[in-house]
Amino acid sequence: LGALASVPENIMMEMCQLTKANSIDGCKLAQCDIVYTPFLNLKKEERMDTGSVGFKDESFRTVLKNVEKDKDIVKALEKTRVEKKVDFVKEKEQRDEEERMRR
Repeated sequence: LGALASVPENIMMEMCQLTKANSIDGCKLAQCDIVYTPFLNLKKEERMDTGSVGFKDESFRTVLKNVEKDKDIVKALEKTRVEKKVDFVKEKEQRDEEERMRR
């Protein structure tokens, strides 16, 4: 959590807005709570519904309460989005070749 505390507030707000905008439930609400935790703290069990997760240690969670939608931030972030088509087969072949060259 120390790394999360070092994130500047404006970047944290952008992260919150992206999280909220990409959430099925969160994007419909005027405000919602956002929870951040290290991925190693996530707990997923077979009996859980799709999209549901638990936490191994509740103390590692950071909860940002009542995050309101900021359309200006979301629009600005959407304008900077870059999508590129990736040829996964080609990249895997290149990686495999590099691995063979190292040996």
